[in-house]
Amino acid sequence: MWLLYNKGLVTKLFRRKWSYDSAIICSLCGMGIEDIKHLIISCEVSKEVCYSFGNLVGFSTNFRSIEEMWSNFRIQRKQFGGTPRGKILMILPHALCWSVWRERNDCVFRGTKVYVQNIALRVLSLHCHWCKGLLQMTTEVIEVH
Repeated sequence: MWLLYNKGLVTKLFRRKWSYDSAIICSLCGMGIEDIKHLIISCEVSKEVCYSFGNLVGFSTNFRSIEEMWSNFRIQRKQFGGTPRGKILMILPHALCWSVWRERNDCVFRGTKVYVQNIALRVLSLHCHWCKGLLQMTTEVIEVH
């Protein structure tokens, strides 16, 4: 996530800037130029995945930039605090971005086909795993005090 936030993901456009010979079309949708903004914000595949989860927890996913996405999630998370919804919103953007990136890498390096359902399942699985870890950490902190 640090690489995403600091615009350091090695997308196809990033590779082109470093003189690696590669096509720069998005691996997920096959339409846009694959840079960080496109991959996370503008790509039709990513937008569809984000939209489904946005509807599920009740927030807008119509972002114009990665900074706006982080800001909106922070505002929503503060609004719901320590409630279950707040905890979901704390982890969800990370699970969404990581899952999109992993699916993109599978497509590029393993030649897999892209299915929105696969990304959604990956998000759910990762989110559940991270929530479970968060719950265990919270329980351990309570037991220590």
